[in-house]
Order: sequence, then structure tokens, then C-alpha cells
Amino acid sequence: PSFRAGSLSPEIMNLVKQVRKTGFTIAPEAGSERLRAVINKNISEQEIFDTVSSAFELGWKLIKFYFMIGLPTETKEDRDAIVDLVKRIRQKLKSEGRKPNINVSIGTFIPKPHVPFQWSPQLSLEESKDIIFDLKRQLKMPGVEFKWQKPEVSIFEGLWARGDRRLSRLLEIAYRKGCCFDGWSDRFNYSLWVAAIQEAGIDINYYTTRTRLLDEPLPWDHIDTGISKAFFISEYENALTGSS
Repeated sequence: PSFRAGSLSPEIMNLVKQVRKTGFTIAPEAGSERLRAVINKNISEQEIFDTVSSAFELGWKLIKFYFMIGLPTETKEDRDAIVDLVKRIRQKLKSEGRKPNINVSIGTFIPKPHVPFQWSPQLSLEESKDIIFDLKRQLKMPGVEFKWQKPEVSIFEGLWARGDRRLSRLLEIAYRKGCCFDGWSDRFNYSLWVAAIQEAGIDINYYTTRTRLLDEPLPWDHIDTGISKAFFISEYENALTGSS
């Protein structure tokens, strides 16, 4: 469904062309090269443009882009770079006589355990909403379709991604209130989860939007993944300072 931009040779793309395809997905994750370097996704803008051109030359009619908001060290300039990149790709396709058909999908960055950004804060619900709808407004143009993951879903994904044993009671309360199969959009009921959190006395911001201290115990510290915590700390600090 997706490939890393710059990794596709014409031979591989011709092989992919032989099977049914709907849209060609590229996941730059971030709009600027600076921010892509922070998350160690070193894809150049030229590689993105070349991949788009190759995809259309081989018969694809729809290009899908996936970006994240709320990445560590992200600034407004990085988010503006998403808009700028999409606009320039759209213009490039038009200049080549092609009909721009671009899907832009936005997701909120959710820090996970056992990675360098496990200490990072997640965007709050309101911040996510503000950024997403600002991007939607800026990308409202012919040939571009804008999609996003609901910020309400993202904030609860973040809660469970880095939660601890205290969430077990919340899980039971939410289930008894009717929260089930929440991965299906038609079954997710935000108000039920809010009520369950209030009843369980859980501070969702404690698990999601705060920056964790490097020396605080983490709920998953007892799990050995074969990679030392010292390595994650080093990578985390390098990312925040822009070091290689």
C-alpha cells in the first residue's frame, strides 16, 4: 500500500504495476526536510517529486500523502511546509499536463514505548483540532482531498499507548458503559469514554500531553527489548538538538 520515497526502482514499480492498484501512497510524515531528519526519515524533497513522477508515468492516477502533526520539535513553519509541498506537487502535475488527484491524510503523532520519543508529549485534543482544521482550510483546492484521523481517537490511542496498571479499572468501567469495538468509527463513542475517565479519576494529560522526565520510571521499563534505555536517551537528545 505504501513505499518509502526514493526506494522504488523502475523495475520494482513495473512489477507493482502488474497488480490491481487504486492509489499510490507516499508517507513523508513531515513537510520539511528538517523535521524529517528529526524523526530519522531522511527523504529529500527531490525523492518525493521523483517518486510522484514515476508513479504517474507508470499509470497511477491518484497519489496519497500521509503526514503527522505534533512531531517533536515541530513548528508552524514545519506545518506550513506540508501545505507548500502539496501545492508544488499539484502545480508540477498540472505543468506536465496531468490532472492533479491528491489525497492528503493527517494523523496526530502518538509517542510509543521503546522508542526515542517515548518521553515526548502528545498534542492536546484542542491543539490537534486547531492544527488539523487550519491545514484543511489551507489545502481546500481543486484536485486535493483532505482526510484526517479524529483527534478524539488519537488522544485515547495515546492514553493506552503509554498507560500503566492504573488504567485497568478505566478499561472495565468503559466496557461496562458500552465501549466496545472502538476501532470502528461507527462504534467509537467519545462521550462514554469521557464519562468513564471521570468515574475512574484518571488524568488523561498525565499520560499524554506532558513531557516525561528522563529519570522517571516508565511502566514498560521491566521489558527487555534488547536495546538499552541509554541508547534511546541518546537518540532522543540528538533529535531534539538536531545532532546526527
